[in-house]
Amino acid sequence: MNLGDLKNLVQSVTSNFIALIFISATISMSNVSAIASSHDDKQSFNFSEGKVTTALITAGPFDLHRRYRSMEGPYISYDFKVGDIVASKEIFLPEGMEVFVENGGTAPSMMGGGSNQTMPREVKGLIHTDQDRRTLLWLKGVKLEVLDENDHVLPTAEFICHWNLDVKPAFRNQVFTDGEKCESLRLATVTQGQTEITFPPGYAVPVASDEIWNAVFQAANRTTDEHRRVKHRCTFYFIKDQDLVYPITALAWHVPWIHVVIDKNSEQAAEEEKNNCPSCLGTSIGVNAPNNTANGVFTDSNGRRMSGHWVIPPGTHTYGSVINDEFEPGFASKPRIVHTVWSHVHPLCSNLSLYECTGSSRKRLISVGTKTDISHGLEIKHIENWNSEKGIVLPKKVNYELEVTYKNTTHVPQDSMAAAGIFFEDPTFARPEWVLKGKDTYVCSVKPVTNIVDAAPTAPAAIPTPQEIIDLPAFDKNKDGPLLTKAQSIQLETNAGPLILYIDPGLAPVTATQVYRLLMSGAFNDTRLCNYSSNFMLQIAAVEDKAKEKSPISETSKALLRRIPLEVSVQKPNRLSHHKYTLGMAHYDDRADSGVSSFFILVQDAPQLDRGYAIFGKLGEDPATLETLSKIGKDWNPDKYWIVDTKAL
Repeated sequence: MNLGDLKNLVQSVTSNFIALIFISATISMSNVSAIASSHDDKQSFNFSEGKVTTALITAGPFDLHRRYRSMEGPYISYDFKVGDIVASKEIFLPEGMEVFVENGGTAPSMMGGGSNQTMPREVKGLIHTDQDRRTLLWLKGVKLEVLDENDHVLPTAEFICHWNLDVKPAFRNQVFTDGEKCESLRLATVTQGQTEITFPPGYAVPVASDEIWNAVFQAANRTTDEHRRVKHRCTFYFIKDQDLVYPITALAWHVPWIHVVIDKNSEQAAEEEKNNCPSCLGTSIGVNAPNNTANGVFTDSNGRRMSGHWVIPPGTHTYGSVINDEFEPGFASKPRIVHTVWSHVHPLCSNLSLYECTGSSRKRLISVGTKTDISHGLEIKHIENWNSEKGIVLPKKVNYELEVTYKNTTHVPQDSMAAAGIFFEDPTFARPEWVLKGKDTYVCSVKPVTNIVDAAPTAPAAIPTPQEIIDLPAFDKNKDGPLLTKAQSIQLETNAGPLILYIDPGLAPVTATQVYRLLMSGAFNDTRLCNYSSNFMLQIAAVEDKAKEKSPISETSKALLRRIPLEVSVQKPNRLSHHKYTLGMAHYDDRADSGVSSFFILVQDAPQLDRGYAIFGKLGEDPATLETLSKIGKDWNPDKYWIVDTKAL
């Protein structure tokens, strides 16, 4: 296996981004085009970019035996791998998995949390894809339907409280190395009045098939005392990258949400907020909702106690929050061209708006209207679908506020909240190297490669180990020893400067011995530094591949080549992990004993490699080594840097 970053290759073969269009005017609902659909239970949306793949999760039935307040009633929380539901077509989360929230019990968090799922054995129809390689999918939309016990679609969505979908930002940032950094774990919320979220033609969210998502299906009953049993069915609409017909632009997202001050609103804190944003109205004051979640109250950097669920007294009331780096890091760091916004509000909301605050002026950029029916309780009948193929620009380095208005006509206090999922173009996104696996891609000398990020000890290779590697003899301690008994310091002199390596046989004796004796034999001289990723690693090419290049490996060095075992017995997470500057041994996916000479230097932590790759030392952190590493990163080119000489220190 090769551990490299195909950044340059990817950039040269994927010019699939639609040009940025900057628009200065606010887009009203009249010139925003939503993707409409009129389809029955399982008919897909008519997306134009390529063949659509659907995947479904059906949850329930939920037993609704009385009316519930918001955040109460039955729910099912489940963690699933995207590739599993795509392969399964439809999976079923049975009634036995549901959890009831009654009389102020603990409900799933508004802005994300872990799964409360029961044992996976209860899930029906699930096909596991642990042995499949990672692939790229494009999420085009989601839809939630309410079914009766006979699986007939009900005409209204009154029995939905919400459906939340959360991702793992750290994982996405590891597998999508080129593109906007993922900051928000909430990808989507579907609720009454807005049961579909779709993205305009030419835009979608990139997804790795082995991503783990958390879905929360929460049923609601705020309209009737009649006993009901209903199911929720969510349909995902994907386009596989290999099925694309037209180019597609990646969307990234932020999810700002309104929080109100419930105490400690000192004059100093309010003044500091005003100084940072003179034209902002500032964070509103409110009363914490009695049925708020356990983690729904928090303290901000100014010492104020905040709540994301608050009480709406009778009458009309407006609440707002400043969007800043404390709650949405990087939101205003660059201009954003927004194409889709979903809204998560409670009944009685009349409007949710995003404002640009510049100097002494406030300008409304995005506005979403909602309607509530109170004739039989509380039900959101409609939330406007903000969807624009043309897009609207959010200027960079200005202040923003999210504002919501509630009209409480029930004459009694009600609970409320407000959040918005804002999806914008990511022109920096590039397909990672693992997308190109199996497509005769040759880098790092002539070896076809896979990506170290997606490898796991049990994962098969998409590209098999070359026969010449298989034919090499395995390292024999008796014949190929003696093994190193103490740590060694090596200087790699590259054409960019020196790199100091510390090789420690106490971590992986066979691996350390193999690399050390190859280094000392001069085998690595003229070997390229073949791949570099600023948030992952620097890789040294395999010396055996030089036989196919201008400077072949000597017969003496060639005689030292051996296949070495995967030595991870001492590399438990609590004892040894793949931290920044560690040295690790490369190997092919399909054979753990296929490591020979290629190794990597981590330039960022990569705990996902633990137990899958052998650590045998670390890079020195002396000024000269760090300067060399910095130079390579600033001016990276896969054909520019190589090892000139090696020597023991």
